[in-house]
Amino acid sequence: MFLRYCVFATALVACACSERVVEAPTIHPDCNEREWHCNLDKFQSLPIEGKLADASAILITRNVKRDDGSVLEQVDEVIKLRQGTVLYLVKGATYEVHKDSADHGEGSVVILRGSPAAFVESYSYGDGSIQSLGHMPMTTFKELAGRSDQ
Repeated sequence: MFLRYCVFATALVACACSERVVEAPTIHPDCNEREWHCNLDKFQSLPIEGKLADASAILITRNVKRDDGSVLEQVDEVIKLRQGTVLYLVKGATYEVHKDSADHGEGSVVILRGSPAAFVESYSYGDGSIQSLGHMPMTTFKELAGRSDQ
């Protein structure tokens, strides 16, 4: 049982999974059944189509290697942005994610939830496909993401 008190884009949630009250962004301002904190486990068990439908924003980034060996991710595309979602990462924005010299592919597809949009999951891609999604072609991923709000 969830108790919630909705105030526009955030909710104070008495969460059954942690038995504590937390402030958590809601997916929709009308505070439907999808609170951020309590349903993250459910989100992670969804098939990719469900994750894309639940996402408030989806980004495609590319890796930019720095002279010191660290890697920046640069936002190349915002392929989904649900109406009313606050997104602070815009096309061209960079952020550091990898401090090692391992191969992290060409970039990542990044799934964000809530508003403001916050990171929940990402998948590396290379050679035109997302390896951890069974080598799903990027074109297929973009199609699915484009249909996810319909």
